[in-house]
Amino acid sequence: MRRSLYHLLLLLFLVILNTSHLYSLYVEGLFSLLILLFLAYLAGYGNLPESIGAALVLGFLMDGFSGAPFGLYISAYVWIEIIARWVVIYLHLENPLTIRLLLISGILVEKTMHAFVLTITGQGRIVPEE
Repeated sequence: MRRSLYHLLLLLFLVILNTSHLYSLYVEGLFSLLILLFLAYLAGYGNLPESIGAALVLGFLMDGFSGAPFGLYISAYVWIEIIARWVVIYLHLENPLTIRLLLISGILVEKTMHAFVLTITGQGRIVPEE
């Protein structure tokens, strides 16, 4: 119970940090890296209900605070957690290269889903309509 409370407080802190402060200090990839580090930790060392629950709560909070289309972050984080869990089962987590590849693939999945949803909804146009 105490561990879940700590995780919830950390999730809330990361969401507030990402939605308010990191946009003004935006460095490409840093926005996703903090949350993905936590999701990778849960995929490797947490149990399945705890990690999926954290991904759902984190996605719901990010959808609510960021102004993105609803469901974007929920689906991205749940898929990242499922893929990370699958990778951890088949690869050895003790290797530091595996952890780096896991984080890079998570960032790629999140950015791809974000670009896809913004393109579908019409909010991600490169050239504005006239």
